[in-house]
Amino acid sequence: MQMANRDKWINKNTTNHEAKEYLVTNLSLQFYIKTLNTIFEVDSKVMKPLNKFSEYLYKKAEKLLPKDDGEKYYWRYRFFNYFYVRGTDGYVPDYNPYHPKPLTKEQKEIFDSMYEVIKGLAISPIKDKNINEEKYKVYIATSNYYTTYRFVPYGKYVVTRLSDRNRVAFKDKTFMQKNKNILEWTQRFQREYKKDKKLKEFIDKSNPILGVSYSIVINDLAEDILFKMIIDKNLKCNNKMIDIYIDSSKSLVFKDSPLSHMSKSQQEIVKDFTFNTDFSQLTVYKLNKQCNKKIELGYPSDEWIKNELPSIKKRWLNQDDSDSLHVKLSEYLNDGSKSINIFR
Repeated sequence: MQMANRDKWINKNTTNHEAKEYLVTNLSLQFYIKTLNTIFEVDSKVMKPLNKFSEYLYKKAEKLLPKDDGEKYYWRYRFFNYFYVRGTDGYVPDYNPYHPKPLTKEQKEIFDSMYEVIKGLAISPIKDKNINEEKYKVYIATSNYYTTYRFVPYGKYVVTRLSDRNRVAFKDKTFMQKNKNILEWTQRFQREYKKDKKLKEFIDKSNPILGVSYSIVINDLAEDILFKMIIDKNLKCNNKMIDIYIDSSKSLVFKDSPLSHMSKSQQEIVKDFTFNTDFSQLTVYKLNKQCNKKIELGYPSDEWIKNELPSIKKRWLNQDDSDSLHVKLSEYLNDGSKSINIFR
């Protein structure tokens, strides 16, 4: 195993060999951590000694990497973030979507680390060609996790419904700015990988969950930005975000989209949690009524407009909480709990 990793990462086509001596050793250690992680959570007492040794090796390597090289963010993902991103829904310690609590110190460190990796991969050049290619996979895995759980830090604001935390989040300038940053970076990375025939084949067809995740992240964050405009009553029909939102929705369902290369059941899950939330339905309803933007994807049924829209408009557009006790929590769950994040 050690020799195979050395042959792959330390050769004439790679860079930063001195740092990679530590990184290759860490990769061998990761085999055992990953095996144990099938039984124990990554932050359990059983895993702690191995995690500490992995952190030691990573820090030794990081000191030897150029400060302006984004390679360190790739390895930060491989050795740490990966174990929270992997799995069907990803893993957030001490988290129950139906019973949110104030953010723990450990959760904050995880979310901060995720954003640090996302930003680092997006703005820092990477000299090693192999890692520079790998970043398109690691970036979207991390961005998908971060976007899926973006409202978790606002759990302490839940009073009667989960949407309370979303309301607070939308008023947080830092939250909205991070959303805008990730949206911009994800659009750029999507454009770049689609220009590379080999990468496009790998991401869109061989591993379509990656290609789908690019569209989902763009769709979710564009929807956040539009939804804030709607509740603030400052939506302008010529805003470019509308086209970004519509295009991201269409990119999920066109004939040869990455989604078309997934199983039928996975396709239905993606469509359901993307187009059938109250947020998405209210957004496309407003875009149609106010801006005459004909959006068929996720457009609410007549029954929804008649029975659900009035209370939702009161809740979001008039800031009226009078009906809050009469609505199920699950109806306002918008934290991506149906995620099919299957990076393993």
